Amino acid sequence: MKIKSENVRAEDIEEISTEYNSVLRKYDINHSTLDYKVFQKNNITEYPKIKYSSLFQLWVFLRYQFDTLGRYLIFILIPIALYLIFVKSIA
Repeated sequence: MKIKSENVRAEDIEEISTEYNSVLRKYDINHSTLDYKVFQKNNITEYPKIKYSSLFQLWVFLRYQFDTLGRYLIFILIPIALYLIFVKSIA
């Protein structure tokens, strides 16, 4: 972990990091691996081992969009499609 200020002690950073990780473990449902991938995408220069960074960023963007918006869009469109197929075909 990088320390950018001389006023911050490494022990304080370690304590905060440990506490934060325990909170993440306790409430894991809200912190998926996708959250970590989004962080990597937003800080791509910090991860030089990621090959094909543009492709990685696109994949994370699309995956994030599907996970946050795509599922709801599907649930909205399925009833409309079923209505158009079955109700409109009867009329």
